[in-house]
Amino acid sequence: FGGKKLTPPPPPKKKSRKRRESPDLKAALIVQRRWRCYTQRLVFRYFRDLIHFREQGDPAALLRSINPREAGLMDAAFA
Repeated sequence: FGGKKLTPPPPPKKKSRKRRESPDLKAALIVQRRWRCYTQRLVFRYFRDLIHFREQGDPAALLRSINPREAGLMDAAFA
């Protein structure tokens, strides 16, 4: 080639169209985001406390609190 470097053309510029959201839609999005955050924190705390209990507590009591029917089978197996 004649010593010229071939460079790709620049990407086309994106047209920025700002969507106009109604105040009700904005409020709904905020509430949904906050609700998801709240529920995720609850799930995190639940598992954090479960792990903490397991590190210090009795495993049989842990199983009884989660699934009493299975705990009964375990108690019968170790008796």
